Amino acid sequence: MAQTVRSGKIVVNDVEELNYAVSPWELVMRQLSSGRLDARLDFVQLDGLLVNRERWSRQVFATGATPPGYLALAGPCTQRPFTWCGEEIDPRHVACAFGRTETEFLTPDRSDHWVLLVPLDRITDHIGEAALADAARQRRVLPCDPTVTRRIRAQVEAVRGTFGRHEHLLDDQRSVDTAVSGLLDSVGTLLIGAHPEGGLSTPRKRDLGCRRALHLVDELTNPIGVPELAKAVGVSRRVLERGFHETVGVSPQRYLRWNRMNRLHRELRAAHSPEATVTQLAQRWGFTELGRMAGEYRQLFGELPSETLAGDRALPSTRLADALPGAPATAP
Repeated sequence: MAQTVRSGKIVVNDVEELNYAVSPWELVMRQLSSGRLDARLDFVQLDGLLVNRERWSRQVFATGATPPGYLALAGPCTQRPFTWCGEEIDPRHVACAFGRTETEFLTPDRSDHWVLLVPLDRITDHIGEAALADAARQRRVLPCDPTVTRRIRAQVEAVRGTFGRHEHLLDDQRSVDTAVSGLLDSVGTLLIGAHPEGGLSTPRKRDLGCRRALHLVDELTNPIGVPELAKAVGVSRRVLERGFHETVGVSPQRYLRWNRMNRLHRELRAAHSPEATVTQLAQRWGFTELGRMAGEYRQLFGELPSETLAGDRALPSTRLADALPGAPATAP
């Protein structure tokens, strides 16, 4: 089995070579302007996200399908637009397709564009199922604020510059996690911002639903799912997900998971029994995929759960409250 290539560049000089190189895209491309085709694809793979910048010297028309299992996004790196499904993609628009979607596109001479492939399960976890379903019902061209596309383009360049030139950083999980989180945040902003406002209730209702949910989650001692949480606070899942993005900045799925992470962190720090184990405490908070949990835990807290459990760190002996008038004496 071939080893997975995590970064590199692909240089081709023929349209058939380009057809072959762009797999897992399922495309048939035709060269439509005269002269030798010189194409370069600079790519980096970060935990399953494929970040790519492509430069093609000749005009190309393609038909076929986008990669199954991925959200595909693309936009220009310069002021030269390309056409996607009959619509122009300029700095105010992003080409978009979910899963294996039939498509066609036309790139101009000297095309320079960025492409992102995001696993559908990753973006679903980030923005929520209902929000993703809303985005999937939109047109294949998403209108957006140019600041969002500029940010994504800058992130593509930063990823290429950081990990493409210094491949050893691909083994630095914190650096990878930071880059992936930034990309997912930008993609989430893009998809949420492209939704029509109609049908998403009022900002007041979304805010109240989110705040009721936050209060309820703080009261619970057992894990809860997003559908159950939405039902408990009397709003639809779609309204709850939009409310969380507006109020907290993350999906309810992610908030619930990170909230459980924080509770696990608290229990690991407080555990003094020699019988306590990471597995036991993690399962109490609904974590069954311990490897994935440990990676996310390290991203949040800078150490593995086992390191937290093994640590012996006392709380600070002085609090700010001790400096206030009438504060009780701090115990020695």
